[in-house]
Amino acid sequence: MATITLKNVPEGLISQLRAVAIDERRSLNQQILHMLDVVLNGDLGDLGLKTAREQQVAAWKRLAGRWESSESAAEEVARIYAARTEGRTVEL
Repeated sequence: MATITLKNVPEGLISQLRAVAIDERRSLNQQILHMLDVVLNGDLGDLGLKTAREQQVAAWKRLAGRWESSESAAEEVARIYAARTEGRTVEL
């Protein structure tokens, strides 16, 4: 098989590709090949790209269990609630 080298790939694009590859349980190389194959030959719905909601859930799953704080959970929750604002005023 042939080999391709990509130069000057923006870091943001690499980060996005890595995130999709992780979500799809593929290596970065496998994900790029899959995406190229789908774009050129297949169903664009199979790119492994997710809706904003699916992306948020995937991000939460990646963060699950990684929260580190010197405060207890109750103190952390109290701090978050104290920092909340009522939001903007809306006339009905």
